[in-house]
Amino acid sequence: LLIVNYEKLRQINDQLRDFLQNNSVFIIIDESHYVKSEYSNRTNEVLSFAHLANHKMILSGTPVPNSIQELIPQFKFLYPEIHSTQYDIREKINEIYVRTTRDELNIPKEKIKLISMPLSRNQIVLYKLIKEYTLKHVAAHRNPYIKTIKRSAILLLQLISNPLLGLNRYIQIPGVKNNKNILLNLESPKIDFAVARARELANQNKKLIIWSNFVQNVEIISSRLSDINALKIHGGVPQKERDKVVDIFNFDANCHTLVINPATGAEALNLHYNCNHAIYVDRSFNSVHWLQSMDRIRRIGQKKKPIIEVLMHNNTIDERIETVLQRKV
Repeated sequence: LLIVNYEKLRQINDQLRDFLQNNSVFIIIDESHYVKSEYSNRTNEVLSFAHLANHKMILSGTPVPNSIQELIPQFKFLYPEIHSTQYDIREKINEIYVRTTRDELNIPKEKIKLISMPLSRNQIVLYKLIKEYTLKHVAAHRNPYIKTIKRSAILLLQLISNPLLGLNRYIQIPGVKNNKNILLNLESPKIDFAVARARELANQNKKLIIWSNFVQNVEIISSRLSDINALKIHGGVPQKERDKVVDIFNFDANCHTLVINPATGAEALNLHYNCNHAIYVDRSFNSVHWLQSMDRIRRIGQKKKPIIEVLMHNNTIDERIETVLQRKV
């Protein structure tokens, strides 16, 4: 039995190839949605072994996170000799796949609450200036730089999640340079709400997971909740410490809050043993992060209805993210 993650696959390429050529092997690809781009190194590494295995299987909870074309490399791993396109891949997959629903696994259906709240006064001003700057850039260039648009989108996400995240970049926006007062007294209604909710649930002896895409938010929120023993997980936390944090959150009755970011904790963590409540301070357009992070408390063994609270600001990029995620999932 050999268990290897995608990151280590390249390091053992030659040894694994030799083993496959000389033995009858069953390859199981878990989280196969990571094999989605025919042009990525990861996908090419996986596909290079496709013709060497005697038996193959792919597993995924989110096989089509973005588009139907992402099924093509997954199907190609199973049947490298059969050509497929975006026009026939659905039919080909339908002939071979087996789906197990959460209802069949007796996992309670989650309740998703979209909680709308107003921006602070300075957030409104900054949001308008950043949006106007981006639209002017797009209008002034026949082929606007995609990187510029993406940077502006990230800046808007930071602004409505926690205005302090983009403080050094706001000054570069026309209109901000001449009115630096709008950079004073920046507040985050979302973080304030999440902190208050964590305290409310802790007083009821209930556990809560707080999700944010930004590491600085994870640090800030966990620090503000240090008096109730809030824990944190992000990419800067060593793996051994993460494992310890998960155990404490799951089984220590004195720990009620875990603050975490999806890039690090959206997969391979079981957080459902004594928790059925999660809050999203912010989300991105990444549907894998959205679905997989919710699955931390939507798992076999969950006895209570999962409650998902998504904090949103009206008339902002939050609404666009909600529309895109709804379409993707």
